Amino acid sequence: MKNKQRILLLLSIILTGSSHYCFAQIIAAGSSQSLAVCKTSIVQAWGNDSFGQLGDGTTGSSIKPVQVSQLTGVIAVAGGDIHSLALRNDSTVWTWGWNDYGQLGDGTTTISEIPVKVSSLTGISAVAGGSWHSLALKSDGTVWGWGDNGFGQLGNGNNTTSHVPVKAINLSGIIAISSGNYHSVALKNDSTVWVWGYALANGQPGYTNSPGKISSLTGIVAIAAGNTYTLALKSDGTVWAWGSNNEGELGNGSTAKSYIPVKVSNLKGVRSIAAGIYHSLAIRSDSTVWAWGYNANGALGNGTTTDSHIPVKMNLLTSITAVSGGYNYSLALKKDGSVWACGANSFGELGDGTRIEEHSPVQVKDLCKAVTTGIESTPQQKDIAVYPNPTHDGQFNISSPDNIGEIKIINQPGQVIYRAKQNKNNFAYHIEVPGIYYIAITNGEKTTMKKLIVLK
Repeated sequence: MKNKQRILLLLSIILTGSSHYCFAQIIAAGSSQSLAVCKTSIVQAWGNDSFGQLGDGTTGSSIKPVQVSQLTGVIAVAGGDIHSLALRNDSTVWTWGWNDYGQLGDGTTTISEIPVKVSSLTGISAVAGGSWHSLALKSDGTVWGWGDNGFGQLGNGNNTTSHVPVKAINLSGIIAISSGNYHSVALKNDSTVWVWGYALANGQPGYTNSPGKISSLTGIVAIAAGNTYTLALKSDGTVWAWGSNNEGELGNGSTAKSYIPVKVSNLKGVRSIAAGIYHSLAIRSDSTVWAWGYNANGALGNGTTTDSHIPVKMNLLTSITAVSGGYNYSLALKKDGSVWACGANSFGELGDGTRIEEHSPVQVKDLCKAVTTGIESTPQQKDIAVYPNPTHDGQFNISSPDNIGEIKIINQPGQVIYRAKQNKNNFAYHIEVPGIYYIAITNGEKTTMKKLIVLK
């Protein structure tokens, strides 16, 4: 695969820093199943498995990670309600779990306890899972969906369920996607947000089966869809939200729904966001996690079970690189590759070997250690750092314990704006145009990807 195509496959993925542990590099929460991509590019899962959504060939549930069957070379995962998705490094999409609406995309409505390949879908750079529908983003900037379409969440201009991928209309230049309960969201390369399905936006409730732009939002760098609400992260580090708000998931200090985006209170310097069913998560530039919304099971991780209508700091967590929200629980990925979880745990979705809910984060046990396919762990990887990130003036540095090697800097459309070899440990560079960039650092046969946010 050509280097540029390989980079495009990773455009919407937030990869972590390297670590000296063979742990996880990507996480995702479904409704009550948890997923992690290990450093070896296999997938492990834990939690609810009633319909095969753990992908290990069985049903039931698991309180510790198990390996998803027959799946290697994975670069992204996503969790739906009771189905799961994975994107491989050959640009193909694989799915498993419940399939009554065709959300597995294999042309059937048959449940699968092991991964099946989505029909006629190649060149994919990102995936997202809704309740009963799925989305995929192609490297050409188009969006494809399959499964339930009762509210138009596939965005193809009708409300007919599809068991195979169909193309969303009136969309181009898309760089990120997210799926809610009955709605879908896309971020365009001009930093605008587009929604379809049962989405509350532009001042009115209701649903639409074709994508429409949120007119009041500009300068957006990330999106996340919850149950019937949506989050958007601006380049200035603020978070905006709209939709339902019964549990305070909009984070503006009230429980009143909003048909237009409102600013999340008391939150700045944010670099990443995620949405659960009724709660929201954000990572600040100091790598701490802040959460708001429904908290009856401790999903906010602040040691209580009290809902919060404004962001509160999650206990114990530092050096966090990614977060994901499920149904009343949360996942967080540390820079060292360990995964931490808090909230509901009746299916074992916290992965700590118990079914006891936790109101502060606990570490997932035995993650990425037991490998059943004979795949060997990759050599221990040394840290490569890109900092400051986000950068407010476009100036940033790259450092490595060894010579850095070849550096490529890629903009949102996937264009390489800088490429050179650096036979030194430190390198400084300046980017003038704000936005999202991806740094590919290649040393020998190994390439490390880093996401960089350049703020105004």
